[in-house]
Amino acid sequence: MVRDKAAEAAAERSEENEALVKFIVEQKGAEDTLQAVVSGEKQPHFEFTQKWVPVLFDDQQLDRIVKYLTGFLHNCEKVSDEVSAMLSYDILVVMLPEIQ
Repeated sequence: MVRDKAAEAAAERSEENEALVKFIVEQKGAEDTLQAVVSGEKQPHFEFTQKWVPVLFDDQQLDRIVKYLTGFLHNCEKVSDEVSAMLSYDILVVMLPEIQ
């Protein structure tokens, strides 16, 4: 019974996450906000210094988001210094986790 509920919850979370992935990647529903934040025209709802944990546990969903964001950032005409510094730091943390 507990396993059934856990499996149901995981399936529900995966379905909700898939809807989020489709909204971001396929419908490009967050693109205006992303562009405004990346260019420095709008402040995000979080601090760039905050640590975050991805809510996508499915590797394929996470890969689709990362691929989309990589392409999005590659095509941005303007990236604020704050976003650029955050991205550089996050890349270093992934490559060299001992710097934390």
